[in-house]
Amino acid sequence: TDARISWFVFVVRLAAAFTPAHREQIVQALEAANIGCGRYFAPIHLQPAYANIPHTQPLPVTESIATRTIALPFFNRIQESQIATVCSCLKHAIQRIR
Repeated sequence: TDARISWFVFVVRLAAAFTPAHREQIVQALEAANIGCGRYFAPIHLQPAYANIPHTQPLPVTESIATRTIALPFFNRIQESQIATVCSCLKHAIQRIR
């Protein structure tokens, strides 16, 4: 079968030692450098569309990971220099926290 993966987002997960406040600091640092990014992903069971569907078991791992993920710029014409800039800014923002 001829199948291809179509990626739509590039998400990094911060280590468990990072808090939601740390993620916010990193996102703000990237945005200050004019790097668009997002706070991904909200757990499905906590999204508004599922608010009326009760979940009987807590999902602490899902919820913990969700607070430590960042979607980085990802598009078909991204240039190597842009990737390098994103990586450099992300590294610098992380180092400021540590």
